[in-house]
Amino acid sequence: MQALWLPILAIGGGVLVWLFAGRWIVLLVDRFATVRVKTLPAGPLVYSPGNIAIGDYALEVTDRGGRLHAIGIDVDPDGRIQVHTGNKVFPLGVRIGLPDKSGRTDIPFAPDPGDDVALVLDRSVLAWPTPFDLNFMTGISPTRRRNLYFRLTWRKRSGATLDMVWRYEELYYAREGWTGSYTSRDNTTGLVDVRMAAANLPEPETVKAYLARTRGWSPSDYRIEERGFSPDGCCIAMLVVHRLDESAAAPGGGRSLELYVDRVTRRIDRELSLQ
Repeated sequence: MQALWLPILAIGGGVLVWLFAGRWIVLLVDRFATVRVKTLPAGPLVYSPGNIAIGDYALEVTDRGGRLHAIGIDVDPDGRIQVHTGNKVFPLGVRIGLPDKSGRTDIPFAPDPGDDVALVLDRSVLAWPTPFDLNFMTGISPTRRRNLYFRLTWRKRSGATLDMVWRYEELYYAREGWTGSYTSRDNTTGLVDVRMAAANLPEPETVKAYLARTRGWSPSDYRIEERGFSPDGCCIAMLVVHRLDESAAAPGGGRSLELYVDRVTRRIDRELSLQ
């Protein structure tokens, strides 16, 4: 008799764990595996304070607790939309059109030429039961939930990348099935991951060889400052400050210049005098 009760208790305990902790179990499983639902259109793009609209989806720029995430999104004086976190900055693209005179804060923008932007939708492998979800207004409550993941990958021509992941919940009703839409929940939904990788900067030897060939300069004649990628994302900007300009009010009063190194060919694409 005792041997018969043990499996019954084990099954009963498992059911209780699934009912009360199913959501947390699904979140754990999601770390290792999700199901690809479809690839979504990566535009049009609209930024407004608190969210980025990508196609038909408005995705919050907040963390799982509803607070602003540890990133910032703003518009520089040239109308460029950029994401920054810590000391890293990632330019998304350029505002389309002039600011709205009516005071609307929506800012349509377009990616830079050569950008590779992709948005995909994934879902949880499992769905957890929701026997305690009650709707006293309609009497119709969801019986299951599962997580939806929007994954945005943004790659510049320079090699810089931005990856953002949002998590929301989808509801299942006995009559309608899965709704196809998403909803939020405090502390577990919203923007859950942001990763930014800088461009692979060219070797200083590329610049040194160019300066030796075109200017006859030796490395002791100047110093090099890396300025990140160019606005169009195709090149890496390298500031070359000549030693005779170091005491000037601003670098460029004499021989200093800025070089743009193409990230694909690793050749000097163009130079800009600072005079």
